[in-house]
Amino acid sequence: MHGVSIRSQHSESIGKRVETVTLRTLAVVQSHYIPWAGFFDLIGGCSDIVILDSVSYSKNSYFNRNRLIGPNGIFWLTIPVRTDGRFGQPISDVEISDDRWAKKHMRSVEQSLGHARYFDQVWESWGDAYANCCNLQKLSDVNHLWLELVMTQLALTSKVHRDSSIAIPETDKNSRLIGICRHFGAEIYRTGPRGLDYLDVAQFKAAGITVETIEYANYYPYRATQNGDTDPVSVLENLAYMGTRAPEILRHSYRKVKV
Repeated sequence: MHGVSIRSQHSESIGKRVETVTLRTLAVVQSHYIPWAGFFDLIGGCSDIVILDSVSYSKNSYFNRNRLIGPNGIFWLTIPVRTDGRFGQPISDVEISDDRWAKKHMRSVEQSLGHARYFDQVWESWGDAYANCCNLQKLSDVNHLWLELVMTQLALTSKVHRDSSIAIPETDKNSRLIGICRHFGAEIYRTGPRGLDYLDVAQFKAAGITVETIEYANYYPYRATQNGDTDPVSVLENLAYMGTRAPEILRHSYRKVKV
């Protein structure tokens, strides 16, 4: 279990005893299709993560697509979904419109990453995942399947929850996030740098919750970076090139956000 440990000491008649208290940490993230390594760096250092699958779907987002690098450069892997007449539908309700997408993605992944050093280590489990995706009708279920698989391959032990299963009153964003933290007993809320754009840190502090933001690392040490080749793509690339060493790039480094 990941978290922040505080060691406190107190005297007893027969000597001193050291107690370790692990603070519960939480991140709230959106449901994305096989995200980049930074996503897993953020959630991997938390005891609990909550997937926002109740938020509205929007086109041209990472809800149903992500990127890889092929022979001709960066390309998109996109899951086709039903959107006509469904404006504002929550992620949990989004349906896949063409079940042929999984086989197409399998071919694209194999063509772009098949030459990578550790591809054979992960390909069997990825193939099984895509085969299972053929039987799924909801986008959120596909994203959840891949989330669990990648977390296993990165040796991450955070507990995963969906916000649609949590009864939190619909209020403003900050109050809802604070309500989710209280629901799980989290003392520390962790977010990406962009999350700070809408967070009221003072409101979290008043609720007794510390806000921390992740400090992203270099997730592509295997790339030739002399040309600034650090474009973020799906974490599948990291796993194919680094295999069981992929967790080494996840530092889970956070800094406290001051009011």
